[in-house]
Amino acid sequence: MTVGTESPAVKVAETTKAAPKPKGAGDKLNAKQVKAALLAVGDMPTGWAAAEAEPDKDDTSTVEPASCQKLFDNMDTSGKKTKAKTKAKASFTQGGMLGVQFEEEVASFDDDNQGDKVEGLAKVLTQCSKMTVVDGADRMPMTMTGLSFPNLGDQTLAFRAKAKSEGIEVVIDAVFVAVGHNVVSFTAAGLTPMPGDDMEKVARAGMSKVAAAAKS
Repeated sequence: MTVGTESPAVKVAETTKAAPKPKGAGDKLNAKQVKAALLAVGDMPTGWAAAEAEPDKDDTSTVEPASCQKLFDNMDTSGKKTKAKTKAKASFTQGGMLGVQFEEEVASFDDDNQGDKVEGLAKVLTQCSKMTVVDGADRMPMTMTGLSFPNLGDQTLAFRAKAKSEGIEVVIDAVFVAVGHNVVSFTAAGLTPMPGDDMEKVARAGMSKVAAAAKS
């Protein structure tokens, strides 16, 4: 099932047929396997370079309206409610500081119903197409719209967030693929979006690597 959102009125769209998913991609992964599942620079389109993945850190920001806070809480794999058993990240960049920053996270959980969590994210998005992220005195308006994307697992959610900070608008495209015990996220952020074809190719490569790692 693919879960998406549509603008301007955000709606949940579902398809009854899932695309074939790599066999084994839903198996629970250990710490060694999640690292092996990560994309390498050779898996990226031409012109990308490897970058250092940012470590997890406490997020002190809040969201208005408060009912939309759970959207960010549910995406946080370090949180108490959604803490992954094992996880790893890979980051890449194209075009330097003003280019596009790409991050993949592979997270494996004890529960094998991660599709339900991604479906829950989609339901929150139907109520949170517009919000403001507040961090101290800084206020960053955000708008969320759905993206068309093939289903690469049990559930797939794809959306675009546009955020304004100090007069500069940043485009963030995110894809969450849930299959069995695992959630794999692909996020591209920059002044312009990553081409959709490139995002799809990278996501497909990423899910194939998850399946391969599960067999190792």
